[in-house]
Amino acid sequence: MDSSGQRGFTLLELLVVILIIGLISSFAVLSVGGRDDALREQSRRLVALIRLAGEEAIINATDLALRLRRQGYAFAQLAPDGRLQPLQDEDGGSLRPRTLPEDIHIRSARINGLEADLEATEDAQGGAVILLYASGEMTPFEIELQAADGGRYRLRGEFNGVVREPERVSAR
Repeated sequence: MDSSGQRGFTLLELLVVILIIGLISSFAVLSVGGRDDALREQSRRLVALIRLAGEEAIINATDLALRLRRQGYAFAQLAPDGRLQPLQDEDGGSLRPRTLPEDIHIRSARINGLEADLEATEDAQGGAVILLYASGEMTPFEIELQAADGGRYRLRGEFNGVVREPERVSAR
């Protein structure tokens, strides 16, 4: 039998094809996961900042507040008369006001079990405000961040000052 008429793929050709398929798959996964990574990062950042503000409140023996808006959030000091005074943060520190990226927003906030108004103006008292007390306690809350692609993360804080790690909310 003459085997010169039969021709197959060489090992090198197969490896090149597998490498190309692997690269294309990697790019596809990264492009889909990139948006979720940004949402997860924003969720983790907000949790870390709430924890930091809680510690600052205890250390400085002052009550702080977190005001939530649809596109961002800002920390403030709770004055004796109950008004919120923006933190004087000249050096652009950690508790400065933040704006979320265009494709991410705060979908909802439940504060003390009640749905909060994320559309309240800056000068309005009330709205979506979480209090962080010098005693280490805080207003219980549940916040959902959502990306434009529909991905969501839920953040929860308890009365005793514990802020849970963000959890991905599955689509229903």
